[in-house]
Amino acid sequence: MVPSQNASNVTGNWTNQFAQPPWRVALWSVAYSSILAVAVFGNLVVMWIIVAHRRMRTVTNYFLLNLAFSDASMAAFNTLINFIYAAHGDWYFGEAYCKFHNFFPVTSVFASIYSMTAIAVDRYMAIIHPLKPHLSATATKVVIVCIWVLAVVLAFPLCFFSTVRKLPRRTLCYVAWPQPGDDPFMYHIIVMLLVYMLPLVVMGITYTIIGVTLWGGAIPGDSSDNYHGQLRAKRKVGG
Repeated sequence: MVPSQNASNVTGNWTNQFAQPPWRVALWSVAYSSILAVAVFGNLVVMWIIVAHRRMRTVTNYFLLNLAFSDASMAAFNTLINFIYAAHGDWYFGEAYCKFHNFFPVTSVFASIYSMTAIAVDRYMAIIHPLKPHLSATATKVVIVCIWVLAVVLAFPLCFFSTVRKLPRRTLCYVAWPQPGDDPFMYHIIVMLLVYMLPLVVMGITYTIIGVTLWGGAIPGDSSDNYHGQLRAKRKVGG
């Protein structure tokens, strides 16, 4: 009888060691609520301004719209779940949402990075080569679709290998790579090159050229013979 009573006492007095104390949960609640409100509301305002006003529908603003959408959706779908999981140390939302939870934030981050890269290239073309043809609205939408397709492809392994593991006292949501305890090295190398190094190089080069050109005080694109020809033609018409 004594062993059974001890087992009963241990079971009855068991508490989740991963649960946070109330004061820490309160602080996290304030922090997460502030982040959620600012991220969702601020990005929704940006999206409304671009969508509701026709004159705001430029190539750059389409990429800004995509950037705002990815940030707002990530905050809306994952911030609250992250808070609950971190506060309780227990996964309540099932395997399907576990896959989505590990997959979608990474996809949104990748889409945001490529959107910022596209903005850098668009600003480079507009400032350094103002007379060359720019992307049309249709072409811009195609680029945005390609950005999301690439982001989904790069983040898909996180969805595919995500799983839920039920322990005696709690449930975990994590990415179970094929080799236990060993993350796929090549996957991280590919992600680092395509998502971090390549966009960093592109943005670094384009913004450096823009900065040097504007700092020098020269008119961007004035070295082009086409530019001088059109300028002289305008002066003759005006004269």
